[in-house]
Amino acid sequence: MKKKMKKEKITPQQENTTPSHEEVDSSNDVHKESDDSTPQETALVEQQEHSVQESTNRVEQDTHTTVETDIQKRTYVTKEKAKEYAHEGISLLKEFFSLLLSFITALFPNIADIFTWSVFKKLCMMVRIEHTVFALPFAYIGLLLASRGNTNIIAFILITIAMFGIRSFAMTVNRIVDVSFDSINPRTQNRELVTGEVTMGQAKAFAFVTLCIFIISCALINTTVLALSPIPIVFSVFYSYMKRITWYCHFILGVILALAPIAGELAILGSITGDVVALSFGILFWVAGFDILYSCQDVDFDREHNLYSIPACFGIPTALLIAKLCHVNTILFFFLFGFLADLNIVWYIVWIGIALLLLWEHHLLSPDDLSKINHAFFTINACISLAVLVGVYFS
Repeated sequence: MKKKMKKEKITPQQENTTPSHEEVDSSNDVHKESDDSTPQETALVEQQEHSVQESTNRVEQDTHTTVETDIQKRTYVTKEKAKEYAHEGISLLKEFFSLLLSFITALFPNIADIFTWSVFKKLCMMVRIEHTVFALPFAYIGLLLASRGNTNIIAFILITIAMFGIRSFAMTVNRIVDVSFDSINPRTQNRELVTGEVTMGQAKAFAFVTLCIFIISCALINTTVLALSPIPIVFSVFYSYMKRITWYCHFILGVILALAPIAGELAILGSITGDVVALSFGILFWVAGFDILYSCQDVDFDREHNLYSIPACFGIPTALLIAKLCHVNTILFFFLFGFLADLNIVWYIVWIGIALLLLWEHHLLSPDDLSKINHAFFTINACISLAVLVGVYFS
């Protein structure tokens, strides 16, 4: 039986995709020619490619070197310009400070004198530098309360310098303003500015320098203290004229010292708390009270020259009574301070001691006998100031 074979039909597309014998032969010839190329020609091609690569690398390296050189030149020029500008800036600063010094020297010809030991010692005597003990402890109390026992040495130093500056400025201004009265008051005729041991020019120069010390110290403490620094400056100047205007002058002095603990707290926290405000009110009445007692010495002089003080306006017995009431307020506000600050039993023991000291101070004085007023003013009040600091420190 014969098998019938079916003939497969080839489509036109298959005919086109199927390679012809001529194409296969041509491709084989090309491969043969490629295989038959000599090693010399291959080496030549590789050498040319290597040369091209080297040229490219060299160009890139030259470009990189050029960029680096350009950067170095620019950096060098920038440094030179910076040095030039720095020298110009220093020269301008030198000129500025030279002009400023010339201006200050013109205003205060005696400014160089205050930096000599003999004059400086007289100036310290003029402002009674030892009386700084009344104000400094309260500034330290503000620091202690704000830092809660953690000692801040820098703030401690700066607040000490600031207190020295503002108190010295205030006392010097007071001496300058009152020199005409001090020269005719028997009690004050031996003051340095009256006797000529300190000249008016030296006193003004000292006031200027201590004011600068205060402002710079405030700036170094923090911006809040610097912003508030005009307040004690204004009160310090204002107080010197208050006795010519009103018997409230004693309370103005109290306000000045009452700012001490507030300044100490601001130096650390930059804000004020209620306990320090209570302490400040206690200080205000304490200072006003002992200043009223101190003014009793000049009652006749103040009346003769139309100067206002509580003893001159209301008489010594009434002045002593008002001073007692001020110190009662002091004791109450000190108690409130201890409560608000959450101080321990040590503070209340010290508080009792302060109350007894104030009671003793008033026991030493009477309308008929003011002979012990200096003892009452300096010794007892210095003890009270230090006692408050000790009480807070150990509480």
